[in-house]
Amino acid sequence: MTRGALLPFDMTKEIRPLLPTWLACVFALVVVGMRGDPKLYAMGLLACALGSVALGALSIGHEYTHRTLALLLTQPASRLRLLLIKLAVLAPMLLTLAALAWGAVLNPLQDLDAGPGGREWPVATVILLPLLCALFVAPLLTMLCRSPLAGIVFTITVPVLMHLVGELSAIAKYGLETADPRVADNFGLAVFWWGTVGVCAVAAVSNWLVFVRLEAIEGRDADLQLPEPWVDRSEATTTVIAPARRHPVWLLMKKELRLQQMAFVVSGIYLFGWATFSLIANIVPRRFGPPIGALAILYGGLLALLIGALASAEERHIGTLESQVLLPMASWRQWVVKAGTAIALALTLGIGWPVLLAFLHPSADDLRVNVRSVGAVIALTSSGLYASSLCTSGVKALLWSIPGMLVVMAFAFLWQSIAGAVDALNSTVATRQAAYLSEWLFFGLAGGLLALVLWFAFRNHRSAERGASRLWWQAIWMAGYLVTGVSVMSIALG
Repeated sequence: MTRGALLPFDMTKEIRPLLPTWLACVFALVVVGMRGDPKLYAMGLLACALGSVALGALSIGHEYTHRTLALLLTQPASRLRLLLIKLAVLAPMLLTLAALAWGAVLNPLQDLDAGPGGREWPVATVILLPLLCALFVAPLLTMLCRSPLAGIVFTITVPVLMHLVGELSAIAKYGLETADPRVADNFGLAVFWWGTVGVCAVAAVSNWLVFVRLEAIEGRDADLQLPEPWVDRSEATTTVIAPARRHPVWLLMKKELRLQQMAFVVSGIYLFGWATFSLIANIVPRRFGPPIGALAILYGGLLALLIGALASAEERHIGTLESQVLLPMASWRQWVVKAGTAIALALTLGIGWPVLLAFLHPSADDLRVNVRSVGAVIALTSSGLYASSLCTSGVKALLWSIPGMLVVMAFAFLWQSIAGAVDALNSTVATRQAAYLSEWLFFGLAGGLLALVLWFAFRNHRSAERGASRLWWQAIWMAGYLVTGVSVMSIALG
């Protein structure tokens, strides 16, 4: 039986670009449910929310990524049928993720704060709202921005903005001081919930209106540009202006910064959220919900992944990678500039920016620069760089860098256990030597893995080969290195 007999070809065409992301989210939720570790429940909910939004953005965004929008719009079919097919493929995937998240995370999490109105509020907030935003808001913002990555970023900000609207509405209705703060909490949560549902309802109607008028305008520039009537062509051909001399490394750094426009947009969104949350925290301290420190940690980690994911994949997507490789400069020097710029930008925007804001306006959350945060940002950026070297678009690289984030979390847990064991040791000479040895072995293992990841990313970046064998061999090398390093640590520490 052929594939066309099982499913219509137009549905198969929509399933293919969404299937890898859906399978990765399903795998993450299944692993979280099987482990049953409460520390991983937040990661499972985050994977469900981000995965749902990514699926919603990719449902139409893959047409922009693969430059097939013109072929889609020229098919002999009505726009309504094309849009319904996309929604018919997207909706079951989102419902499957919601069901898995409910069964694998929320059911075993018995101590979850049920909030006002009973247990239906956390279920609606954590599962149903991301599903609605992914089904209606993400496709709309993707079409408006003409980029799936922008659709993902701006869709995530919609619940945050509605949460701010709910907090401000509660303050406006009940004032700064109220006899029963729980009533104000109920009102703010109701505004957040129904406001987000209202935005999704408006987006559902707008999706149809925008898709009907959608045009493919991502064509080539004009090959022939007519001269302006007032331009003297004789002077233009005889006058030669010498180009300004600039250092090639500086030009490469400027090119890398131009690839990171979305990272600067995310930093601006964080500035807006920080300013609003800080204002609410000062006006009504007891009504302040999410701490600034938690937001800064989440922002720094996701921004590091985003910067790494954009570095190589976006250059390949816009078609400038081949010409960059042919520049009269050694490939390793170009890669050092690219990786160094990405890591420096991630440290500046992911750590320096929140710390600067916390210094300008101190809060209860103590944000400081330490070795653990710097190492985590460098590791996450390197993970994004490796995924970016294997992908053809930034949104794909961002999604496929999530396994690297899990590896970084595993190293963070290992470092936390080592630090706890060191603190529990007595202050004898032998125990101090064992503590120093364990720390140096850990840093050596993490640094070696980081160097290996960056080396493989460099090999992938300068090569046009995209075979699966290259990925498998690199995965075997990294897994072998980890097994060998952990064995050496175990033997050395006894």
